[in-house]
Amino acid sequence: MDHAATMRRTYELISAGDIARFGDLVADDFVEHQGGLGFPTTKEGMLDFFRALLTSFPDFQMSVEDLIADGDKTVARVRATGTHQGEFMGVPPAATSVAVELIDITRFDGAGLVCEHWGVADMLSLVQQLSVVPAGTRDSPVSRSSVRARGAWAGARTALSEEPGNHAPERRGARVARAQAWQRPLHAHCPGIRCAYPDERRPNAKNRHHPRGPRCWPLAGG
Repeated sequence: MDHAATMRRTYELISAGDIARFGDLVADDFVEHQGGLGFPTTKEGMLDFFRALLTSFPDFQMSVEDLIADGDKTVARVRATGTHQGEFMGVPPAATSVAVELIDITRFDGAGLVCEHWGVADMLSLVQQLSVVPAGTRDSPVSRSSVRARGAWAGARTALSEEPGNHAPERRGARVARAQAWQRPLHAHCPGIRCAYPDERRPNAKNRHHPRGPRCWPLAGG
């Protein structure tokens, strides 16, 4: 069976808005593994997601840029585009044109039907294009209060959690790691504070290379 051809056909049917015929290529026991979509992880849940997506982006198109087939699975790199003309995840329409990169991993059953899907979408880029979060979020903290729609936050939080610098504990952890690298050769004594290296101590003396001057940087949460 030519799973690559079937996968390309699914993208063509979605782009054409023909969700019924797209559903014909999906097994009844289909399981969706991609989180954050807000729909059941079943075949009907997945079809409802695309119906809602086409309502929000009537000109939605999926362009395959790379597709690899191996055994019962395919992997595709896809560029999705559309114009925001209907409410999407709580965000009101603003006629904004968006483009998002996707990675789809799909498994086929013995009948050649799509039976499982794993996906990764650049949701951070999407919510930035929709002006839900400001551009440049990758380099600055983002709190829930900066997201104007609960649904958009739910879709973006996975991407945000993996971006270094977006959460205070992660920023502090990065500083601890840098302090550890700088302090390793200098430890001898460090009274009165939990040290980044519990088995080593550094002199309680001023050192111009230390990020906090005379003392060791405390462990995160210490």
